[in-house]
Amino acid sequence: MQFHLSFFGAAQNVTGSQYLLQANGKNILIDCGLYQEHDLKERNWADFKFPPAELDAVVLTHAHLDHCGLLPRLVAQGFSGPIYCTRATADIAQIVIRGATLGGIEMTRAMDACADADADARRIASSFIVSQSAAIDRQKAFLGG
Repeated sequence: MQFHLSFFGAAQNVTGSQYLLQANGKNILIDCGLYQEHDLKERNWADFKFPPAELDAVVLTHAHLDHCGLLPRLVAQGFSGPIYCTRATADIAQIVIRGATLGGIEMTRAMDACADADADARRIASSFIVSQSAAIDRQKAFLGG
């Protein structure tokens, strides 16, 4: 099995976690975080370095804004697959994402492509696959292992 891992965020800085794992013909994004450093915030409005519609899944490691904050933008730009995470991460991420999209934490411009913040938050929430043991089994099956 061949793997390729690309680092698109949180490289030589702290926030904006985003890693693309390519394995068995699948494209899996690990985290989709918001940049929070003042001098890097413009990256939140740059195009993704990969086509969101070509992602097969997202794995969310935890619910900090710098790991999940750009999920609404990813969805608005064409991602429609599952988001794998634990129940606790799903619960907290929904609060964090809703707070970011409605609270204006430097997200107004980043959310321009999102027509309806509530609908986007609901769409993301419906994408979470959260049963911890079932999620692990699905991830193994997804990767062919």
